[in-house]
Formats: sequence, structure tokens, C-alpha cells
Amino acid sequence: MRTRAYVGALLLLLGCSEWRGVVSDTEATLLGMWGPTPDDVWAVGQELGPLAIGQVGRFVHWDGRSWTQMDQVDRPLNTIHGTAHDDIWAGGAGKLLLHFDGSTWQPVSLPDELPPLDIKAIRALARDNVWIGVEQPQVSTEGRENFRGPSLLHWDGASWTSTTLRDEEDDVTGASSLAFVSPSDGWAGGVGALFRWDGTTWNRLEPVAYWVALWAVSSTDVWAASFSGELAHFDGSGWSSTLAPTSRELKALWGASSDEIWAVGDTGTLLRWDGSSWERTPSGTNANLGAIHGFSADDVWIGGQYGVIRHHP
Repeated sequence: MRTRAYVGALLLLLGCSEWRGVVSDTEATLLGMWGPTPDDVWAVGQELGPLAIGQVGRFVHWDGRSWTQMDQVDRPLNTIHGTAHDDIWAGGAGKLLLHFDGSTWQPVSLPDELPPLDIKAIRALARDNVWIGVEQPQVSTEGRENFRGPSLLHWDGASWTSTTLRDEEDDVTGASSLAFVSPSDGWAGGVGALFRWDGTTWNRLEPVAYWVALWAVSSTDVWAASFSGELAHFDGSGWSSTLAPTSRELKALWGASSDEIWAVGDTGTLLRWDGSSWERTPSGTNANLGAIHGFSADDVWIGGQYGVIRHHP
């Protein structure tokens, strides 16, 4: 019997919420969501492997009627993004990168010289323009300086190139979040640093924090969420902190417009920006939430721990 699935179902009953619980057909902790159309949505995450040993990755898919458990892979999955139903990328631990061509998920080889990077964020701008944010697990080696790999990988349709980002202490930092307004205007966030892409170069900016999520409405309307629950806004000239009605860790951002932005995080945290302030909204669950994706203000999905998936309205 799916004990954890039943726990997730009970969590869905908590609170009064405009968000409707939907059976997900999985026990995985969901960490990423993306889909090209309302009847074609993917979610990815991680769950216990065979014999409850280690973590493996899991895909689940929405076809407009129900969520169905799909492929399982041998390493945890963290993120998913694409450009069309037959051009979707998913990534996870240990250089795990897969591509969906409309029928099957196929592994994608990254350069052999790269260390075992964890893929944390993917933004596909076109079939030949894909950015990947990565982090590298730290391993201390006595008597040797720790090696750290690149922060970003880029696919131009033919080959991979890498970029190293450095914080204000000149230390290499990973990129755990990405957002783009256009191919020449993007943002990357990581541990202690925030960077902006101008089409040629990634430039370090303020403010300093551990930015785990980014959402860009336009070049003058960008939101960032931090590990500590901080929210910051860029108005085209500078960043300013915004009071957030939570101290919980935030995990993901998504928006339909400048006055309809959502943030999800631990213990069922769900925040909504209405154009003037952030307000906490009942999510109907106490599960940690780590994924969000939508198509309009009236068609938004959130997902998280225990395979919890909820839909608005």
C-alpha cells in the first residue's frame, strides 16, 4: 500500500483553499514543472529507489484529464523546461540530462571533462539556445585546492560551452536559478551572487543572497526569492527588498503578469503578489512545495512533497 501517498492525500485536506487537490499517481517529491500547453504538462522529482535504497528520478505527466507516473531514471531529477511538446529538457544529479523528442526521453551526453555537476535550472529559449545552471557537490581533498566546475552550460544546437561565475570574494559560485526576458537579457542566481546576461557577458550585480528562484516579467520587472524567504524586486534601475509574509524557505516563482506572481516554499507556503503587496494564501497542504507552472491566472499548477499536486482555481 502507498503509505506516503495516503499521507499526501490527507495533507490535501488541510485548510480552506482555492487550490484544488489532484491525484498525482506518484509518491515522488516534485521539484520542477513545465508544459507547452494546458493538456501537456510534465513534473519531475525524486523518490526512494528499489528496496528503499538511494534516490532516483521520476517523471509524471498531465494529459488534460489525469496525472500519470511515467519513466523512472537512476538519479534524482531537479528541473525541467522546453520550447515545444517535442523539445523538452530535464536535468538532475550527477550530470543527468535528458531530452524529450515527443515520444521518448533520451540521455544527453555532456563533455567528458566536466565534473559530476548537479543540474539545478534549465531555460530553453529555442531549440538551439538552451541555458543550464549547475552546482558541484563540494569534496574536500587534504592538501589540495578544491576543484569547482563551471556555473553555466550553453547549447547552441551543435556543441556545449561553459561559463564560470564568481562572487564578490572571487569564489566560483553555482547557478541554481535562471530567468530570461529575451536571448540577450537574462538572469542567474546562486550562492551569494546574482548575475545578468546582456547577450555577450554575464555581469555580477547586487544584492547578495542565496537566490534559489527567479521570475522575469520584463526587463524592468524581475523577482528573486532567497533561501531564507527574502523577496527582492528589480524595477529596471535597481533592486529593492520586499517584505515577505513568511520566514520559510522559498523554492520557486511563476507569474502570469506583473500583478499576478506566485511563490511556493516549505510547509505548504504559498504567496501571491497582487501588484502592491505579497500575501500568504492557503495552499491546502503542509507538504513542502517545490514546483510551480501555469498558463494564465486561472490555470496554475503547484507540486511538492509526497507527490502533492494542486491546481488553481
